[in-house]
Amino acid sequence: MEQSDQSGSHIHEFNAPYIIRPSPNGNRYAFYCQVTGKEVFLTNPIQSKNSPDALRIAKMEARPYFNRCYRCGRWICDEAYNIDEMVCTQCILDAHNNK
Repeated sequence: MEQSDQSGSHIHEFNAPYIIRPSPNGNRYAFYCQVTGKEVFLTNPIQSKNSPDALRIAKMEARPYFNRCYRCGRWICDEAYNIDEMVCTQCILDAHNNK
């Protein structure tokens, strides 16, 4: 789902895969690269009785550690991102294979 900020520019929803790891001090959220499958970021314990609020906080913490592929929209780690092309390594490979 895309949202617009007050300036009208689009904000892409951060939707990297994640799992919840319960801990005594609150849930921890582990976020994964959509190309490599590697864990990119693990939050500190988040204490919240409201799951949507906890997930929103976790996403805000994790988002800076990911890049968004401008071709396919995947959320990816630095290792799977071609900064010059602003696309993921999978899209580069797909483009190469389609030639």
